[in-house]
Amino acid sequence: MFREYDLAITMNKEKTALAQLAEISHEKVAVSFSGGKDSLVALDLAYRVGIRKAVFCDTSVEFDETREFVKHVEKFYGMHIDVVRAPVTFFEIIKHVGLPSRVLRWCCDVFKFGPLSNYAVQESLHSFITGLRMKESSKRASYENSDRNPLVPVIQTNPILTWTDQDVWEYTSENRLPVNPLYEHFKRIGCWCCPFKTDNDWEKIKELFPEKASFFEGILADYANRMDIRDKETFIQKRGWKMWSNSVSKISVGLYSPCQTQRDKVDLIFSGQSKNQIDRIIRLLPILTDDYFLVGNKLRITIKDIDKRRLNVLVEKAINCKACGACTSLCRTGGLKVDQGSVYVDFARCNKCQDCLRTHPLRGACIIRNYSPKVATLVNS
Repeated sequence: MFREYDLAITMNKEKTALAQLAEISHEKVAVSFSGGKDSLVALDLAYRVGIRKAVFCDTSVEFDETREFVKHVEKFYGMHIDVVRAPVTFFEIIKHVGLPSRVLRWCCDVFKFGPLSNYAVQESLHSFITGLRMKESSKRASYENSDRNPLVPVIQTNPILTWTDQDVWEYTSENRLPVNPLYEHFKRIGCWCCPFKTDNDWEKIKELFPEKASFFEGILADYANRMDIRDKETFIQKRGWKMWSNSVSKISVGLYSPCQTQRDKVDLIFSGQSKNQIDRIIRLLPILTDDYFLVGNKLRITIKDIDKRRLNVLVEKAINCKACGACTSLCRTGGLKVDQGSVYVDFARCNKCQDCLRTHPLRGACIIRNYSPKVATLVNS
């Protein structure tokens, strides 16, 4: 009887989810598929109402089994799943930012929200369909069936938000859906070196994927040496890195001084250390002003007095950039891009909203500027 009752509840939730998705099936939408059980259920529900577009964000630290499972799901449904990636890999960017942890949670900004935001703009999407569930975290308990992620420029549709683990597995079984083989070993999957993995997960990784565990321990040892961490056993073997928070030191790289004050405007001079610094700034500067000129390594800029803080953000954003692409998620027109190792603006797309210079929701408007152990900063004279 309890089995029949539970199944009835799942079927009722299923009907509600299908009705919600049917309402948006005529829109340009895509399923954000992670390779996990929840997003697979969301994909199946979307498929049943005629939605045939899905995207998988490869964070560069996915298990190979997950990548293969995505291909299997493509064959299962007879549909193509787009794949997006950040312009840098995880192990490239930690050389500049340091390790993510449960305290320093910058990795999703770079490896999920940036690529998915660019995809949404490129594909002119109205909505992403997700497998998010309230039960997954306390933060998600405040989500609604139709919601917004401040770092993604489209609506987020969450058809299984109120489902439980049991609901998901019931649906998977009843509809004979494929299952990622990693669930034989882990309750949750995702990035293999995620700081939110449990100690039991890490023991499993050491057992099943010893080459990954050994490689990551080498990364941790190198980082501990660079940061002069004395208690390496606690940091590495006892996984103290999962709660690590590095100190930030600021390095002066340029002089930023008022030159002449006009009515509600201010002239500023930036004395850079190299032509490369100046070039990087000029690639962003028209977001704020076209009134500037260059003499050698000195850049004279005229802006509104109220824009001084945003100019400071712009300059530090430009000179700190490591082309991770996280800040591109702040641009809803697709005008903010990265190439040749730095961020730039396609001014044919830019509407000068200046969202990319706001220090929220992406802290500091730049991952490197906010999280790196060494940040290039300006000195006001």
